[in-house]
Amino acid sequence: MASAGCSPADEGRDQLARVCFEEFYHTRTPIVLGRLSRMAKDMRLPSDAAMDALSEAMTRAWQHRFQYEVSRSAFSTWVEVIARRLLIDCQRKQRRQKALPRWGENDQEQELEGREATPEANAECRETEGRIQAALRQLSERDRLVWELSQAGMPHAEVGDLLDLEATQVGMIRHRVRRKLERVLA
Repeated sequence: MASAGCSPADEGRDQLARVCFEEFYHTRTPIVLGRLSRMAKDMRLPSDAAMDALSEAMTRAWQHRFQYEVSRSAFSTWVEVIARRLLIDCQRKQRRQKALPRWGENDQEQELEGREATPEANAECRETEGRIQAALRQLSERDRLVWELSQAGMPHAEVGDLLDLEATQVGMIRHRVRRKLERVLA
């Protein structure tokens, strides 16, 4: 019998999801985690990235369990694809963070290539910071807010809610700003 607000089909899918999750947890988790660990190592990601990706993939799979279709793939494949995509996203984020220098840090604490920063290197860093700040001042207020909130670690959906934008718009704006800054630094 269907509970209030749930169709019999939804209850069937929910039961299937529970069975799939339990089977995956007990039999496939170590195998998938091993694959993800090797992938994370090849991508030069932190050692806990694989576990984080698998955990997040399981959470997302549970949240979207009604979208899982048995006829398309095995449940473990579905979860592993989600986790792989999360690792790729993590690698992209890591690459973007390396591409742009951090500004506003204490010059005395900066190290370049494992050495103490020289006065010349500090001057170059200040010059780069000035070029970045000038480029940011040329942006519209909306674009600058999107960039600053994204750099602070706020997810696209939350930035979109604050600025009355769709998450995809936030991503596109952030991408365009990043490209502009990369050209400034080139």
